[in-house]
Amino acid sequence: MSHTINPPPPPPPPVPARFFDGRTPRAAGVFLRFASDGTLLVLAAAPKDPDAPPAETGAGGTPLLCIPRAGVTIDSRLAGANRFVRLPGDAVCEVAGEHTTLLDTALAAWDRPQDAVTAAGAAPAIGNFTSRRLFLHRLENNWRLALAATALLAAAAAALLFHGMPRAARALAFALPDGIMNLIGSHTLETLDRIAFEPSEIPSDRQRQLHERFDAFLRAIATAPSRVGPSRPVPSATAPSGVGGIATASASVVASSVAAGGSAGGSGARRIVFRSAPRIGANAFALPSGDIVLTDDLVHLAAGDDELLAVLAHECGHVEARHAVRSVIQASFLTLLISFAAGDVTAATTIGGALPAFLLENRFSRDFEREADAIAVRHLKTTGLSPLLLGDILARLETAAAASAAAASDTDDSTDTADGDAGNNATVTSGTAAAPARSAWTAYLGTHPDTGERIRAIREAAAVP
Repeated sequence: MSHTINPPPPPPPPVPARFFDGRTPRAAGVFLRFASDGTLLVLAAAPKDPDAPPAETGAGGTPLLCIPRAGVTIDSRLAGANRFVRLPGDAVCEVAGEHTTLLDTALAAWDRPQDAVTAAGAAPAIGNFTSRRLFLHRLENNWRLALAATALLAAAAAALLFHGMPRAARALAFALPDGIMNLIGSHTLETLDRIAFEPSEIPSDRQRQLHERFDAFLRAIATAPSRVGPSRPVPSATAPSGVGGIATASASVVASSVAAGGSAGGSGARRIVFRSAPRIGANAFALPSGDIVLTDDLVHLAAGDDELLAVLAHECGHVEARHAVRSVIQASFLTLLISFAAGDVTAATTIGGALPAFLLENRFSRDFEREADAIAVRHLKTTGLSPLLLGDILARLETAAAASAAAASDTDDSTDTADGDAGNNATVTSGTAAAPARSAWTAYLGTHPDTGERIRAIREAAAVP
């Protein structure tokens, strides 16, 4: 009985590559042959026909290097990218992406003797080259894993956007020293004075009166008994519990002093800054330094000093929680994170440069407005004032804004048409003239969103003892 002996499979063809010796940038054409004895032969390419596989000896096939398996490191396959076979002494062979399949075939043949040793029970000298090098390639070509990875990446991005960035922005904002906060505030006010503000026309006696009322308001908060401890839930229309629209302010912020000498937010003394802003209208701005800008139009709109104190209490909330700085940090989070990680404290100046535009054009988030409202409600109750005062002036602003918008719309509809030369008509509209009036009443509402919801929440919070 005869037995058929299968001949061993032919060795794989050599793999074309570019050889770098690690000392000079010049590349040399070579072929890589993975021998059955576990060595790698680096063969010189034939000079006339570099793509033709050379013999191991003779012209064009002279072995340049003979390296044992333990001295070879091969990059994993990743799509059609070039792969590198790393050799001792910083030498490297670069295999073009078009030859990466040929390299895998050669590596599989190189593994066969190693697999036979492993099957016989002996421990392999080194791990399986093929399985290790194809791992990333298999992952990349598995659509289920690719889909799961995409979903995981989307979930991680959402978590970073909605949770990670706000938390990190808060930590960075409160890590800024008081001197930096005061510097940012002063630079912001200087910029606003150049581009948007004019000297106030409020009489000095009236300004002094409001300063005295605000100072007394701050002293009353500073001398009130501390309320550190579990905060009583404030009604919230959109909260998960279904009660209210004002977020419960944290005890560390609400219960802290806002005396004229400092505050929980770490910035300096609270101070009213009066400015005329015809192009902005009735509005208030809280600067990181603790300065609170009141426009002349807002002073005229308020029914009394108590309503202005309610607005100031709300702006104090923004200062204490550092909302303006946190908003700008979130908007430029990655840039600032890299700068702070590198120890570049001067990156804080980018916050000062972005704050004026933010205060004039952007709006605080709903969560920030709820937190500022919660702080204002607590301060008003502490000083014996009704939180309804804040709701009243917001309602007055909303009513005035609606009336102004309706008047502007009526003015836009009325146009004067005059006949021009050659039968052409020239239409003159006065809608542009009404724009400043519209802006004057809608500016505060535009930078403080969800007014109707906020008014309802404030009224519900006022009813809570």
